[in-house]
Amino acid sequence: MQTITTPTAPNLDLILNAAAPILSIKPVVLPAPARGTDLQVRVSAPATGESLHVIVFSHGFVVLQPTHPDSRTLALPPEDPRTPHIWRSRIEDMRRVLDHLGRHDG
Repeated sequence: MQTITTPTAPNLDLILNAAAPILSIKPVVLPAPARGTDLQVRVSAPATGESLHVIVFSHGFVVLQPTHPDSRTLALPPEDPRTPHIWRSRIEDMRRVLDHLGRHDG
């Protein structure tokens, strides 16, 4: 993975990953008069995509991103018999990830 900060946009990092580039913008400043100082937020998202979900974290986090069977990286053909109910595999994948938290094989 490689991080590039552009000279023309010093608040924008482009993180290059073999799977998909990620944009990270910092700081996004939100007014917070009662706080005594404005709230600064870092926003990171895939460089491409629509209707992306938003998740808010505070300190130190790990992001687990399962590769579901319908991921473009797996190139599942449309005629695959799992296709009509592929959404069910997403639920099973998430359950499997949660069930294996804290386990380490090797």
